[in-house]
Amino acid sequence: MVWAALTFITKLPRPVGTPVVVKIVRVSGTIRKAEEDVIRRAKLIVRRAKAADSASGNHMMDGVVKAVDKRRDTENAVLAQVDRGSESESE
Repeated sequence: MVWAALTFITKLPRPVGTPVVVKIVRVSGTIRKAEEDVIRRAKLIVRRAKAADSASGNHMMDGVVKAVDKRRDTENAVLAQVDRGSESESE
């Protein structure tokens, strides 16, 4: 029944009116099995991206890793500033 209902969804409520196509990839009886399948599919996507990256020589994954590292560094800097601010307030 849920599967049938999902096929009629064409837009997401938030952000308003975002078009979407729902693709049912697996119907499972338990949340655990559904989660395991999502993880399996994600690993497959990463493996395919790495294979395509090494075959093309574009090093797409290197760019992704650098972007993630840059974002992590920015977040760590902000957290360090917050920590310093809370230390000076307590003194």
